Amino acid sequence: MHAATAWPDTLPSSTPPAARPLTPTESHTPDSTAEAAVRRTRTHRQARPARRSTSAVQTQALTGKQLGQPLVENSGAVYTVTCTRLDGQPIAVTGAWDGTVKIRDVAIRRHIGHALTGHGNCVSAVACTVLDGHPVAVTGAGDGTVLLWDLNARRKLGQPLTGHTAAINSVACTELDGQPIAITGANDNSIRIWNLTTHQQLGQPMTGHEAAVYAVACTELDGQPIAITGAIDGSVRMWDLTTGQQLGQPLIGHTQAVYTIACTTSDSCPTAVTGSSDATVRIWDLKRGKSRLIRTGRGCQALDIYASYLVCGLDNDIAVFAIPTSLQ
Repeated sequence: MHAATAWPDTLPSSTPPAARPLTPTESHTPDSTAEAAVRRTRTHRQARPARRSTSAVQTQALTGKQLGQPLVENSGAVYTVTCTRLDGQPIAVTGAWDGTVKIRDVAIRRHIGHALTGHGNCVSAVACTVLDGHPVAVTGAGDGTVLLWDLNARRKLGQPLTGHTAAINSVACTELDGQPIAITGANDNSIRIWNLTTHQQLGQPMTGHEAAVYAVACTELDGQPIAITGAIDGSVRMWDLTTGQQLGQPLIGHTQAVYTIACTTSDSCPTAVTGSSDATVRIWDLKRGKSRLIRTGRGCQALDIYASYLVCGLDNDIAVFAIPTSLQ
């Protein structure tokens, strides 16, 4: 990437010809062919307006055609979902309003085992990682607690991780010095780092946001692990996970709440994509702190990147946008 290259103000908001928005009855969660596209999609969030009343979980491919029948819940509305693999099979892990965590086989569209219980409030965030060679889920709840779950044994691991004083809105997993960690953002305006092996908080809370932290994602910048966070005040911040310090000034551009973040690489440059209730998505060059703009027409509550497509949750629809291969 050349620093002297002009940075266009906006990208077209039209979707590719084959990528029409999906209707509310079609889907909000992935099947095995598209799990990477929407594995961090959350169907509800703490302190956000409800976006659908159904408590069914549905599957779809990027063609826009729903696959099979909905996975019908028998409990509260699904609040958050992520995808991973268990014994080589694609699964979805969901958190619900009633405080339960459920595992679903995406291929056969059935629940695996019983509902996992332990949270005393709605499960508002979930991410998956590997701990001691075993797949685990990390969940955050409306009561500010974090729990770890052994997905093979389908049981809780240890005691709740406590420290947040308000609802957790987001969680992301990565490694720090070879150790698996989770990063959580909450309504107490803070971000916390958790060592998943010792179940201990690392360092002090990362503070700087002046409003609730809604979104967290992880990537690397100059070979160092960093977190990208978005808040209800529209600001986006970068954090050095080794030192726990903020990197540079906030990334300013959104005018309303930042609900969702995904990270990728463009021209070997670390890139973050943020979705906001201001009806825009921004693609950030993290080295330069500049962004390109996609006008979505409606607030973007969830997004992820699949191949060269950006998959966005817009109110009750899912829309797919072509993203540039270069950020020049």
